[in-house]
Amino acid sequence: MQLENKLLQMKGNSFMHMANVHKVINFKIIDDKTVHLVTDKNWFEIPVAKADKELRENFIPVEPESAVNGADMVIYNQAKNANLIGVLVSNIETLQKDKSFVPQAKQIAANVQTIINAAKLEIEIKKLKNGKR
Repeated sequence: MQLENKLLQMKGNSFMHMANVHKVINFKIIDDKTVHLVTDKNWFEIPVAKADKELRENFIPVEPESAVNGADMVIYNQAKNANLIGVLVSNIETLQKDKSFVPQAKQIAANVQTIINAAKLEIEIKKLKNGKR
């Protein structure tokens, strides 16, 4: 039931998947084993057992391009970056006080690198879209 609610919320909205924006058109859960997710660009078959993780990690909500203007993106990114920097500074302070935090710090560093790579990819995609390669 929770999966179905998630899919209902996704219906009609846009998501980034594999560097492409997809608008979710419809879905169907088949025999509680497979989710068929239909977008404007593809048809996905996702095992129900893996659907929650797949949808959370690989379908990132985005605004349709027509709803986003450049100034909004700059303000959004500045706020997002300020929040991320605050979290990182807090983690560094915790690490300086508590050496048992090292395993978590390593995981946080890996996550930060993923965020950086995603931002680089986003920039490259924008360059390609604008023909500035």
